[in-house]
Amino acid sequence: MIQWRTAVRRHSRPLAITAVVLLLAGCSSTTIDVPRDAQVDIPTPTAVEQTATTDPAAEPAVTPTAPVLVDEALDCAAVLPLDTITAALELPPGFVTDSALTGSCAWTIAGNSTALTLSSSSGATAASLVEQEQAGATEPVDLGDQALYRAGDASTDPAATVVVLEGTRLVTLRSFVGDQASLVGLAESALAAIG
Repeated sequence: MIQWRTAVRRHSRPLAITAVVLLLAGCSSTTIDVPRDAQVDIPTPTAVEQTATTDPAAEPAVTPTAPVLVDEALDCAAVLPLDTITAALELPPGFVTDSALTGSCAWTIAGNSTALTLSSSSGATAASLVEQEQAGATEPVDLGDQALYRAGDASTDPAATVVVLEGTRLVTLRSFVGDQASLVGLAESALAAIG
């Protein structure tokens, strides 16, 4: 009798496992039955021919475009030598070093690699200066054809900026160091060197 129970147990385990596998196989079908009333009809978009209606008497409105500025390559060491910067900002000798910045000149002061930057662009107009004025409170400066000074503001832009329009050239000097007089002096030196 014990042999019969052992034999039944050996044969019943595979049968039980097979039954469970078949039962679960019915649940894991890749087909999902969706009742017909659950389907939603989606309208198919159709192409509609549109014809352009233009009034031949109406002329297109001319929108003024901002001038396209072209960055000018500068010889940074010639435009603002380190001695000139050190003297204007009243810094100790060796405190200012050249810094690499694509598209403009930059000098490192106290570890800030963009503590002082200078850029020059051609193709500027008075509208270019107006854009700069709209960036924050400014004061007029007596340089070039038109110029402005914008003090640094910790909440928007901590760097002070001097922007000068001379002919079609726009020269921008930004600095985290120095007062208005020293930055205007540096901008004046740069303008004289650029020519």
